Amino acid sequence: MQEGEFIMRKIRVAAWCGVVLAAAMTASAQTVHIVNQTGDGFVPADITIQQGDSVRWVWSSGLHTVTHGAPCSTDPKPLFDAPLDTNHRTFEFQFNSPGVVPYLCRFHCAFMDMFGSVTVEGGGGGCSGDEAIGKTPCKNRDGENILKVKLTGAPGDTFDVTISNGDRKSGTINSRGKGKAKFRPVPSGGGTATATFGCGAEVSKDYSCP
Repeated sequence: MQEGEFIMRKIRVAAWCGVVLAAAMTASAQTVHIVNQTGDGFVPADITIQQGDSVRWVWSSGLHTVTHGAPCSTDPKPLFDAPLDTNHRTFEFQFNSPGVVPYLCRFHCAFMDMFGSVTVEGGGGGCSGDEAIGKTPCKNRDGENILKVKLTGAPGDTFDVTISNGDRKSGTINSRGKGKAKFRPVPSGGGTATATFGCGAEVSKDYSCP
């Protein structure tokens, strides 16, 4: 083997080892947090984790669910909605975007206060690259202009949308990577909608109302 070829092979091996080490360090930095179902409650109900960590809910008795939604109203397109019972003893979900994600048990939220929240800390580097404003249709209905700002991003990420007249709406990207902010009434003419995501991304798009 020639000396030049030998050196290049050593460089390739060193680079490969560096990639493996970086992946191992990233994996080791991610933590699985345990939430136990105890009677008609979650322990701990409210938990704070880091971006990229996972939460594992562990069943002990009864018939329950782990469902994304604010007490006691389930999200129409939840990030997760899993049974927690004798046939489904654990449920695990990874949280990749900063923000506060409420959850509940469908069966025991209203009368047993069986709900909680996951606060995901961290920012920067958590954007999916899909953060964007899609269509911005504005139509006049019953004498009022109604503007819809449609967004894409990482499921679970939060967003704030501000339009030119100063109105602001907040929301969360759903499990399909989509979100929407609705404004009414909106002045006639053109304007700009600006969306700021929890991961740190900011995007803008013009709109026009009749």
